[in-house]
Amino acid sequence: MFIFFEPMFTVCLLEKGYYVHRTKVRIENTRTMKKRIGGLAVAIVMIAIVVFLAVDAGFFLYNPNRLKLTSPFGVLDIIRGNILVMKKDAYTWEKAVDGMILETGSRIKTAPDAHAAITFTRGTTTKLEPGTDLVIDKIEDSQGTQPYVVILKQQSGKTWNQVDKTGGNTSFQIRTAAADIMVHGTLFSTEVDEWGKTTVQTTEGRVNVSAGGEEVQVLAGKMTEVKPREKPAAPIAIPLAKNELVITVNNPAFGLVQDPSGSSIGYLNSGAKVNQMPGSSVSVIEESGQTIRIREPEMGDYTLTLRGVTDGTGQVSVEGFVGGKSAFIHIESCNITAARETLLKLHYDVIDGLLQRTPSDQGILGDKVALASQLSDETTAQGKPAKIQPAPAATSQPAPGAISKTEKSPDKGFDWLGVDKYGLIGRLVSIGCLLLIVAVLFVIMRKNS
Repeated sequence: MFIFFEPMFTVCLLEKGYYVHRTKVRIENTRTMKKRIGGLAVAIVMIAIVVFLAVDAGFFLYNPNRLKLTSPFGVLDIIRGNILVMKKDAYTWEKAVDGMILETGSRIKTAPDAHAAITFTRGTTTKLEPGTDLVIDKIEDSQGTQPYVVILKQQSGKTWNQVDKTGGNTSFQIRTAAADIMVHGTLFSTEVDEWGKTTVQTTEGRVNVSAGGEEVQVLAGKMTEVKPREKPAAPIAIPLAKNELVITVNNPAFGLVQDPSGSSIGYLNSGAKVNQMPGSSVSVIEESGQTIRIREPEMGDYTLTLRGVTDGTGQVSVEGFVGGKSAFIHIESCNITAARETLLKLHYDVIDGLLQRTPSDQGILGDKVALASQLSDETTAQGKPAKIQPAPAATSQPAPGAISKTEKSPDKGFDWLGVDKYGLIGRLVSIGCLLLIVAVLFVIMRKNS
Protein backbone atom coordinates (compact mmCIF):
# COMPACT_ATOMS: atom_id res chain seq x y z
CA MET A 1 0.00 0.00 0.00
CA PHE A 2 2.91 2.27 0.86
CA ILE A 3 4.29 1.38 -2.54
CA PHE A 4 0.97 2.45 -4.05
CA PHE A 5 0.93 5.87 -2.39
CA GLU A 6 4.66 6.49 -2.62
CA PRO A 7 4.61 8.17 -6.04
CA MET A 8 1.78 10.46 -5.00
CA PHE A 9 3.52 11.36 -1.69
CA THR A 10 6.69 12.11 -3.55
CA VAL A 11 4.85 14.32 -6.00
CA CYS A 12 3.21 16.20 -3.10
CA LEU A 13 6.55 16.71 -1.41
CA LEU A 14 8.06 17.94 -4.61
CA GLU A 15 5.16 20.34 -5.21
CA LYS A 16 5.38 21.58 -1.60
CA GLY A 17 9.11 22.10 -1.95
CA TYR A 18 8.55 23.98 -5.16
CA TYR A 19 6.02 26.28 -3.58
CA VAL A 20 8.27 26.79 -0.53
CA HIS A 21 11.14 27.62 -2.85
CA ARG A 22 9.01 30.04 -4.83
CA THR A 23 7.85 31.72 -1.63
CA LYS A 24 11.44 32.13 -0.47
CA VAL A 25 12.40 33.54 -3.83
CA ARG A 26 9.51 36.02 -3.71
CA ILE A 27 10.44 37.09 -0.18
CA GLU A 28 14.06 37.46 -1.18
CA ASN A 29 13.12 39.43 -4.27
CA THR A 30 10.86 41.66 -2.18
CA ARG A 31 13.67 42.30 0.30
CA THR A 32 16.10 43.03 -2.49
CA MET A 33 13.59 45.41 -4.11
CA LYS A 34 13.01 47.21 -0.78
CA LYS A 35 16.76 47.54 -0.29
CA ARG A 36 17.15 48.92 -3.78
CA ILE A 37 14.27 51.37 -3.30
CA GLY A 38 15.63 52.38 0.12
CA GLY A 39 19.12 52.80 -1.28
CA LEU A 40 17.75 54.79 -4.21
CA ALA A 41 15.80 57.03 -1.82
CA VAL A 42 18.86 57.56 0.34
CA ALA A 43 20.92 58.31 -2.75
CA ILE A 44 18.31 60.81 -3.97
CA VAL A 45 18.26 62.52 -0.54
CA MET A 46 22.08 62.62 -0.49
CA ILE A 47 22.21 64.04 -4.02
CA ALA A 48 19.56 66.62 -3.13
CA ILE A 49 21.52 67.73 -0.04
CA VAL A 50 24.76 67.92 -2.01
CA VAL A 51 23.07 69.92 -4.78
CA PHE A 52 21.52 72.21 -2.14
CA LEU A 53 24.90 72.75 -0.51
CA ALA A 54 26.50 73.46 -3.88
CA VAL A 55 23.78 75.96 -4.89
CA ASP A 56 23.81 77.54 -1.43
CA ALA A 57 27.59 77.89 -1.53
CA GLY A 58 27.35 79.40 -4.99
CA PHE A 59 24.86 82.07 -3.89
CA PHE A 60 26.81 82.62 -0.66
CA LEU A 61 30.11 83.16 -2.40
CA TYR A 62 28.80 84.81 -5.53
CA ASN A 63 25.89 86.92 -4.37
CA PRO A 64 25.40 89.71 -6.93
CA ASN A 65 24.62 92.11 -4.10
CA ARG A 66 28.07 91.42 -2.69
CA LEU A 67 29.51 93.09 -5.76
CA LYS A 68 27.95 96.32 -4.53
CA LEU A 69 29.87 96.26 -1.25
CA THR A 70 32.54 98.92 -0.96
CA SER A 71 35.71 98.94 1.05
CA PRO A 72 35.65 101.48 3.87
CA PHE A 73 37.22 104.77 2.84
CA GLY A 74 37.12 108.53 3.20
CA VAL A 75 36.73 111.23 0.56
CA LEU A 76 38.81 114.40 0.82
CA ASP A 77 37.05 117.72 0.20
CA ILE A 78 39.34 120.69 -0.33
CA ILE A 79 37.45 123.75 0.87
CA ARG A 80 40.30 126.23 0.49
CA GLY A 81 44.09 126.28 0.21
CA ASN A 82 46.78 123.67 -0.27
CA ILE A 83 46.47 120.20 1.21
CA LEU A 84 49.23 117.57 1.32
CA VAL A 85 48.64 113.82 1.48
CA MET A 86 51.00 110.95 2.20
CA LYS A 87 49.41 107.68 1.17
CA LYS A 88 49.82 104.35 2.94
CA ASP A 89 53.34 102.87 2.66
CA ALA A 90 54.56 106.04 0.92
CA TYR A 91 57.46 108.19 2.15
CA THR A 92 56.81 111.41 0.24
CA TRP A 93 54.06 114.02 0.29
CA GLU A 94 51.91 114.79 -2.71
CA LYS A 95 49.55 117.63 -3.41
CA ALA A 96 45.99 116.54 -2.72
CA VAL A 97 43.20 116.87 -5.25
CA ASP A 98 39.55 117.40 -4.49
CA GLY A 99 37.63 114.13 -4.21
CA MET A 100 40.74 112.05 -3.46
CA ILE A 101 40.08 108.62 -1.91
CA LEU A 102 41.67 108.22 1.52
CA GLU A 103 42.19 104.79 3.02
CA THR A 104 43.66 103.40 6.22
CA GLY A 105 47.22 104.69 6.62
CA SER A 106 46.70 107.98 4.78
CA ARG A 107 48.13 111.15 6.36
CA ILE A 108 46.76 114.63 5.66
CA LYS A 109 48.25 118.08 6.31
CA THR A 110 46.55 121.42 5.85
CA ALA A 111 48.50 124.60 5.12
CA PRO A 112 48.28 127.55 7.59
CA ASP A 113 45.44 129.08 5.53
CA ALA A 114 43.79 125.89 4.27
CA HIS A 115 40.52 124.17 5.14
CA ALA A 116 39.53 120.61 4.23
CA ALA A 117 37.05 117.90 5.23
CA ILE A 118 37.01 114.11 5.14
CA THR A 119 33.68 112.39 4.58
CA PHE A 120 33.62 108.71 5.55
CA THR A 121 31.51 105.97 4.03
CA ARG A 122 28.72 106.05 6.63
CA GLY A 123 28.31 109.85 6.62
CA THR A 124 30.63 110.78 9.47
CA THR A 125 32.72 113.87 8.66
CA THR A 126 35.92 115.42 10.02
CA LYS A 127 36.73 119.06 9.20
CA LEU A 128 40.43 119.97 9.28
CA GLU A 129 41.23 123.53 10.29
CA PRO A 130 44.42 125.33 9.14
CA GLY A 131 47.70 123.80 10.32
CA THR A 132 46.28 120.36 11.10
CA ASP A 133 48.21 117.07 10.78
CA LEU A 134 46.00 113.96 10.80
CA VAL A 135 46.47 110.23 10.16
CA ILE A 136 43.66 107.81 9.29
CA ASP A 137 44.71 104.98 11.58
CA LYS A 138 41.81 102.62 10.88
CA ILE A 139 38.56 102.35 8.94
CA GLU A 140 36.69 99.10 9.44
CA ASP A 141 33.28 98.08 8.14
CA SER A 142 32.11 94.49 8.72
CA GLN A 143 28.90 95.03 6.70
CA GLY A 144 27.11 93.16 9.49
CA THR A 145 26.09 93.61 13.10
CA GLN A 146 29.47 94.92 14.20
CA PRO A 147 30.02 98.70 14.38
CA TYR A 148 31.49 100.83 11.65
CA VAL A 149 34.83 101.91 13.14
CA VAL A 150 36.90 105.03 12.39
CA ILE A 151 40.11 105.72 14.34
CA LEU A 152 42.14 108.87 13.68
CA LYS A 153 45.52 109.99 15.02
CA GLN A 154 45.65 113.74 15.41
CA GLN A 155 49.22 114.99 15.54
CA SER A 156 48.47 118.70 15.71
CA GLY A 157 45.93 121.36 14.82
CA LYS A 158 42.17 121.38 15.20
CA THR A 159 39.44 119.08 13.90
CA TRP A 160 35.67 119.55 13.94
CA ASN A 161 33.93 116.15 13.99
CA GLN A 162 30.37 115.14 13.19
CA VAL A 163 29.76 111.49 14.04
CA ASP A 164 26.58 110.30 12.36
CA LYS A 165 24.25 108.79 14.95
CA THR A 166 21.50 108.07 12.43
CA GLY A 167 23.51 105.80 10.11
CA GLY A 168 23.72 102.75 12.33
CA ASN A 169 26.22 101.60 14.92
CA THR A 170 29.24 103.86 14.40
CA SER A 171 32.32 103.93 16.63
CA PHE A 172 34.56 106.98 16.22
CA GLN A 173 37.85 107.54 18.02
CA ILE A 174 40.59 110.17 17.96
CA ARG A 175 43.99 109.46 19.50
CA THR A 176 46.41 112.23 20.40
CA ALA A 177 49.74 112.30 22.22
CA ALA A 178 47.85 113.02 25.45
CA ALA A 179 44.45 111.29 25.27
CA ASP A 180 42.01 108.91 23.60
CA ILE A 181 38.64 110.40 22.60
CA MET A 182 35.76 107.99 21.97
CA VAL A 183 32.25 108.80 20.72
CA HIS A 184 29.31 107.02 19.09
CA GLY A 185 27.32 109.96 17.73
CA THR A 186 27.98 113.60 18.50
CA LEU A 187 29.43 116.95 17.44
CA PHE A 188 32.75 118.00 18.98
CA SER A 189 36.13 119.61 18.35
CA THR A 190 39.63 118.38 19.21
CA GLU A 191 42.63 120.71 19.33
CA VAL A 192 46.27 119.67 19.83
CA ASP A 193 48.87 122.38 20.44
CA GLU A 194 52.62 122.25 19.78
CA TRP A 195 53.30 120.73 23.21
CA GLY A 196 50.71 117.97 22.74
CA LYS A 197 48.09 119.41 25.08
CA THR A 198 44.66 118.22 23.92
CA THR A 199 41.49 120.29 24.29
CA VAL A 200 38.09 118.68 23.67
CA GLN A 201 34.89 120.72 23.39
CA THR A 202 31.48 119.06 22.96
CA THR A 203 28.71 120.93 21.14
CA GLU A 204 26.17 118.09 20.90
CA GLY A 205 25.96 114.65 22.53
CA ARG A 206 28.75 113.42 24.82
CA VAL A 207 32.40 112.48 24.50
CA ASN A 208 34.51 110.11 26.60
CA VAL A 209 38.10 111.27 27.11
CA SER A 210 40.65 108.80 28.56
CA ALA A 211 44.21 109.42 29.73
CA GLY A 212 46.47 108.22 32.55
CA GLY A 213 44.12 105.38 33.45
CA GLU A 214 41.19 107.74 34.04
CA GLU A 215 38.15 108.61 31.93
CA VAL A 216 35.91 111.67 32.03
CA GLN A 217 32.65 112.26 30.19
CA VAL A 218 32.33 115.60 28.45
CA LEU A 219 28.68 116.55 27.90
CA ALA A 220 27.29 119.16 25.50
CA GLY A 221 28.47 122.65 26.41
CA LYS A 222 31.47 121.29 28.34
CA MET A 223 35.19 121.00 27.66
CA THR A 224 38.28 119.34 29.11
CA GLU A 225 42.04 119.63 28.70
CA VAL A 226 44.65 116.88 28.86
CA LYS A 227 48.40 117.34 29.03
CA PRO A 228 50.76 114.54 27.96
CA ARG A 229 51.25 111.89 30.68
CA GLU A 230 48.56 113.47 32.86
CA LYS A 231 44.93 112.69 33.65
CA PRO A 232 42.06 114.64 32.05
CA ALA A 233 40.99 117.79 33.83
CA ALA A 234 37.48 117.88 35.26
CA PRO A 235 35.03 119.08 32.57
CA ILE A 236 34.06 122.75 32.76
CA ALA A 237 31.66 124.94 30.79
CA ILE A 238 32.89 126.13 27.40
CA PRO A 239 33.77 129.83 27.72
CA LEU A 240 31.29 132.28 26.29
CA ALA A 241 32.12 133.15 22.68
CA LYS A 242 33.77 136.53 22.34
CA ASN A 243 31.96 137.06 19.05
CA GLU A 244 28.92 135.30 17.66
CA LEU A 245 26.59 135.68 14.69
CA VAL A 246 23.02 134.48 15.11
CA ILE A 247 21.08 134.15 11.87
CA THR A 248 17.35 133.43 12.06
CA VAL A 249 15.42 132.42 8.93
CA ASN A 250 11.65 132.40 9.24
CA ASN A 251 9.30 130.33 7.11
CA PRO A 252 8.56 129.87 4.27
CA ALA A 253 12.32 129.63 3.64
CA PHE A 254 15.37 127.83 4.99
CA GLY A 255 18.95 128.87 4.50
CA LEU A 256 22.56 127.89 3.92
CA VAL A 257 25.40 130.21 5.01
CA GLN A 258 28.90 130.25 3.54
CA ASP A 259 31.70 132.06 5.40
CA PRO A 260 34.85 133.71 3.95
CA SER A 261 36.81 130.43 4.15
CA GLY A 262 34.24 128.62 1.98
CA SER A 263 32.87 126.55 4.87
CA SER A 264 29.09 126.07 4.97
CA ILE A 265 26.40 125.68 7.60
CA GLY A 266 22.64 125.19 7.21
CA TYR A 267 20.38 123.05 5.05
CA LEU A 268 20.66 121.85 1.46
CA ASN A 269 17.81 121.50 -1.03
CA SER A 270 17.61 117.80 -0.20
CA GLY A 271 16.91 118.56 3.45
CA ALA A 272 20.34 117.38 4.60
CA LYS A 273 22.09 119.43 7.29
CA VAL A 274 25.69 120.54 6.96
CA ASN A 275 27.92 122.12 9.61
CA GLN A 276 31.55 122.88 8.72
CA MET A 277 32.16 125.66 11.27
CA PRO A 278 33.71 124.58 14.58
CA GLY A 279 31.63 125.29 17.66
CA SER A 280 28.68 126.44 15.57
CA SER A 281 25.20 124.96 15.51
CA VAL A 282 22.10 124.87 13.34
CA SER A 283 18.68 124.08 14.75
CA VAL A 284 16.16 121.66 13.31
CA ILE A 285 13.81 123.38 10.92
CA GLU A 286 10.47 123.88 12.65
CA GLU A 287 7.21 125.62 11.77
CA SER A 288 8.64 128.99 12.76
CA GLY A 289 11.95 128.55 10.91
CA GLN A 290 15.59 127.82 11.77
CA THR A 291 18.45 129.38 13.72
CA ILE A 292 22.14 129.29 12.76
CA ARG A 293 24.70 130.24 15.42
CA ILE A 294 28.23 130.92 14.13
CA ARG A 295 30.83 130.95 16.89
CA GLU A 296 33.82 133.29 16.47
CA PRO A 297 32.98 134.30 12.86
CA GLU A 298 35.80 135.26 10.52
CA MET A 299 36.10 138.73 9.09
CA GLY A 300 34.94 139.01 5.50
CA ASP A 301 32.04 138.32 3.17
CA TYR A 302 29.19 135.97 4.05
CA THR A 303 26.58 134.67 1.65
CA LEU A 304 23.16 133.47 2.76
CA THR A 305 21.21 131.37 0.27
CA LEU A 306 17.47 131.27 0.94
CA ARG A 307 15.45 128.42 -0.50
CA GLY A 308 11.68 128.61 -0.54
CA VAL A 309 9.46 125.87 0.85
CA THR A 310 6.26 127.63 -0.21
CA ASP A 311 5.43 131.04 -1.65
CA GLY A 312 5.31 133.96 0.75
CA THR A 313 7.32 136.66 2.50
CA GLY A 314 10.39 135.44 4.34
CA GLN A 315 12.21 137.34 7.03
CA VAL A 316 15.88 137.07 7.92
CA SER A 317 17.52 138.59 10.96
CA VAL A 318 21.28 138.69 11.55
CA GLU A 319 22.30 139.65 15.06
CA GLY A 320 25.86 140.15 16.23
CA PHE A 321 26.90 139.42 19.82
CA VAL A 322 30.09 140.65 21.48
CA GLY A 323 30.82 139.26 24.92
CA GLY A 324 27.33 137.79 25.07
CA LYS A 325 25.63 141.16 24.49
CA SER A 326 23.85 142.25 21.32
CA ALA A 327 26.02 144.63 19.32
CA PHE A 328 23.88 145.06 16.19
CA ILE A 329 20.95 143.52 14.38
CA HIS A 330 20.01 143.50 10.73
CA ILE A 331 16.53 142.45 9.54
CA GLU A 332 15.56 141.89 5.92
CA SER A 333 12.32 140.77 4.29
CA CYS A 334 12.27 138.95 0.95
CA ASN A 335 9.64 137.63 -1.41
CA ILE A 336 10.08 133.86 -1.41
CA THR A 337 8.83 131.30 -3.91
CA ALA A 338 9.44 127.59 -4.08
CA ALA A 339 10.76 127.92 -7.65
CA ARG A 340 13.76 130.13 -6.97
CA GLU A 341 16.57 130.99 -4.57
CA THR A 342 17.45 134.37 -3.10
CA LEU A 343 21.04 135.25 -2.19
CA LEU A 344 21.95 137.80 0.47
CA LYS A 345 25.54 139.03 0.69
CA LEU A 346 26.75 140.43 3.99
CA HIS A 347 30.10 141.70 5.22
CA TYR A 348 31.40 141.79 8.79
CA ASP A 349 34.67 143.00 10.27
CA VAL A 350 36.55 141.94 13.37
CA ILE A 351 38.45 144.99 14.64
CA ASP A 352 40.55 144.75 17.82
CA GLY A 353 38.97 141.33 18.35
CA LEU A 354 35.41 142.71 18.28
CA LEU A 355 32.77 141.84 15.68
CA GLN A 356 31.45 144.89 13.84
CA ARG A 357 28.94 145.56 11.12
CA THR A 358 30.31 147.69 8.29
CA PRO A 359 28.49 150.94 7.45
CA SER A 360 28.04 149.78 3.86
CA ASP A 361 26.07 146.76 4.99
CA GLN A 362 22.63 148.13 4.34
CA GLY A 363 20.01 145.68 3.20
CA ILE A 364 20.78 143.23 0.46
CA LEU A 365 24.13 144.19 -1.01
CA GLY A 366 23.77 141.85 -3.97
CA ASP A 367 20.34 140.39 -4.61
CA LYS A 368 20.50 137.53 -7.08
CA VAL A 369 17.67 135.19 -7.92
CA ALA A 370 17.97 131.92 -9.84
CA LEU A 371 15.72 129.00 -10.61
CA ALA A 372 16.15 126.36 -7.95
CA SER A 373 15.95 123.64 -10.57
CA GLN A 374 19.12 125.02 -12.15
CA LEU A 375 21.13 124.93 -8.93
CA SER A 376 22.44 121.71 -7.46
CA ASP A 377 23.01 121.02 -3.78
CA GLU A 378 26.74 121.16 -4.44
CA THR A 379 26.58 124.82 -5.48
CA THR A 380 26.58 127.63 -2.96
CA ALA A 381 25.66 131.27 -3.30
CA GLN A 382 28.98 132.21 -4.84
CA GLY A 383 28.80 129.44 -7.39
CA LYS A 384 31.60 127.60 -5.60
CA PRO A 385 31.40 123.88 -4.79
CA ALA A 386 30.07 123.40 -1.28
CA LYS A 387 32.38 120.41 -0.83
CA ILE A 388 29.53 118.20 0.31
CA GLN A 389 27.27 115.66 -1.28
CA PRO A 390 23.54 115.77 -0.52
CA ALA A 391 21.89 112.91 1.28
CA PRO A 392 18.87 111.15 -0.29
CA ALA A 393 16.00 113.54 -0.86
CA ALA A 394 13.84 114.27 2.14
CA THR A 395 10.12 113.68 1.96
CA SER A 396 8.69 116.66 3.80
CA GLN A 397 10.59 118.95 6.12
CA PRO A 398 14.37 118.75 6.14
CA ALA A 399 15.80 116.74 8.99
CA PRO A 400 19.24 116.90 10.53
CA GLY A 401 21.87 114.35 9.68
CA ALA A 402 25.42 114.03 8.48
CA ILE A 403 26.18 114.56 4.83
CA SER A 404 27.63 111.57 3.01
CA LYS A 405 29.54 111.38 -0.23
CA THR A 406 28.24 109.15 -2.98
CA GLU A 407 29.76 105.82 -2.13
CA LYS A 408 32.51 105.00 -4.56
CA SER A 409 35.72 103.26 -3.70
CA PRO A 410 38.85 102.15 -5.48
CA ASP A 411 38.74 98.74 -7.08
CA LYS A 412 39.44 96.26 -4.32
CA GLY A 413 38.56 93.13 -6.24
CA PHE A 414 35.84 90.73 -5.24
CA ASP A 415 34.80 90.38 -1.61
CA TRP A 416 34.26 86.63 -1.34
CA LEU A 417 33.41 86.54 2.36
CA GLY A 418 31.92 89.95 2.98
CA VAL A 419 29.81 88.86 5.96
CA ASP A 420 30.15 89.31 9.68
CA LYS A 421 31.77 86.51 11.67
CA TYR A 422 28.56 85.49 13.45
CA GLY A 423 26.71 84.94 10.18
CA LEU A 424 29.65 82.93 8.87
CA ILE A 425 29.76 80.73 12.00
CA GLY A 426 26.01 80.09 11.80
CA ARG A 427 26.29 79.09 8.16
CA LEU A 428 29.20 76.75 8.84
CA VAL A 429 27.24 75.05 11.67
CA SER A 430 24.26 74.52 9.33
CA ILE A 431 26.50 73.07 6.63
CA GLY A 432 28.16 70.78 9.20
CA CYS A 433 24.77 69.41 10.30
CA LEU A 434 23.76 68.70 6.71
CA LEU A 435 27.05 66.95 6.03
CA LEU A 436 26.50 64.82 9.15
CA ILE A 437 23.08 63.80 7.83
CA VAL A 438 24.67 62.87 4.51
CA ALA A 439 27.24 60.73 6.31
CA VAL A 440 24.56 58.88 8.30
CA LEU A 441 22.51 58.25 5.16
CA PHE A 442 25.62 56.99 3.37
CA VAL A 443 26.30 54.48 6.17
CA ILE A 444 22.67 53.31 6.01
CA MET A 445 22.86 52.89 2.25
CA ARG A 446 26.09 50.86 2.53
CA LYS A 447 24.57 48.67 5.19
CA ASN A 448 21.52 47.93 3.06
CA SER A 449 23.49 47.26 -0.10
